[in-house]
Amino acid sequence: MSTNEGIIFSAITEAELLAGKANSDNDKRERLLHFLHRWDKKVVDNAVSALAGDISRTYGLSIPDAIIAATCILNNAELLTKNLKDFKKLKELKMRSPY
Repeated sequence: MSTNEGIIFSAITEAELLAGKANSDNDKRERLLHFLHRWDKKVVDNAVSALAGDISRTYGLSIPDAIIAATCILNNAELLTKNLKDFKKLKELKMRSPY
């Protein structure tokens, strides 16, 4: 099994990463896109949008964080984040710190 198999990320995560100032440098931006290309990007579909709206309203998460959480929940994926406290109220969300 490849170490990249089964890894997913939200299109919102891609947008957040691309918004970083370092990506003003086209070479760095292209390296980031090439890096992300190894994994399965999940689009924001109707199911993700509906669940994200419910999560945002219920738990007070920002829309981007709610979309990321909904993507993980609907794909039965574990969220790797340094911001565990932002998501701790979501009991149905599996998560851990990347380090």
